[in-house]
Amino acid sequence: MEVVQNRVMSSKNKEILIVLAKCIIFTIAFSAANSLIHAFNSAFIEGVHGKPSFVSDNLMIFSIVTHLLFAIGYLVLGNQLPIANPTLRGFAYIMLIWISNYLPQVMGLAGADGEIASVAFSTSIVICDSIGYLFGGLLLGLLFRKLPKREKKACSPSSYLKTILLSGIVFPILVIILDQTMTLLHRPFSAIGAVGVSDGQRGLFYLIFYGCFIVSGIFIAVFYRMTEYNRASSYGWLIFGLKYDLLLWTPIVLIMIIFDTEVLPTVMYSLLFLICILGVSWMNGKLLK
Repeated sequence: MEVVQNRVMSSKNKEILIVLAKCIIFTIAFSAANSLIHAFNSAFIEGVHGKPSFVSDNLMIFSIVTHLLFAIGYLVLGNQLPIANPTLRGFAYIMLIWISNYLPQVMGLAGADGEIASVAFSTSIVICDSIGYLFGGLLLGLLFRKLPKREKKACSPSSYLKTILLSGIVFPILVIILDQTMTLLHRPFSAIGAVGVSDGQRGLFYLIFYGCFIVSGIFIAVFYRMTEYNRASSYGWLIFGLKYDLLLWTPIVLIMIIFDTEVLPTVMYSLLFLICILGVSWMNGKLLK
């Protein structure tokens, strides 16, 4: 009996080490690919020799941590996607992060001015990062091929459509309410304060910044329906909201610190987003049936 238990423990430890090794491989390969894509763009398209100006050692470290959290997120959230093909499952997971999280956050800076926005946002940065996400999705699916198949829990098409539409409306409204409240109470902790948007640019910035979160709201609902909703847990919305925010959303908010936003306002803003994500996740959990 003891020999059997030891063999079982040895087998489980081996599986854990294999999974850990795959997470490390994904993290290193994803980070290296992103760096190479940006370096290629800088050298051969923009004609700038050496590494891009915004690429620093701190950014590389932050990117590695972010990509490691993406891998962990796949193990605890993305692997629930009811897609039989492992390559497509990994690709779908990364694309859901890209369209619900990365793209709205980075495109929200398109209307900002000042030094922070000029370094953190450009068309070439968005294109290069997006190519990196495509690579990361395929890599994730190739590395994690032996994940269990997931069943898709049925839901009413009408309730699903209603959830998507309301999530796309409510999420940006929550962001607006909390951000404008923070602007009145302590402007440095608001979006315009953290990014350093001038008064003359404020209207355009708000239009783009808040508008992009309509896309986030829509695909947060899709992400939830395709993952934690299928577990049929009464607290699935809370589990999803915490996993999504802490592993996928918050790292992309905090990376702005590398682009010279102040630490405390950026951390505070990440907490405001946590409230918004949990709020809309609670609503989605109530609506989706």
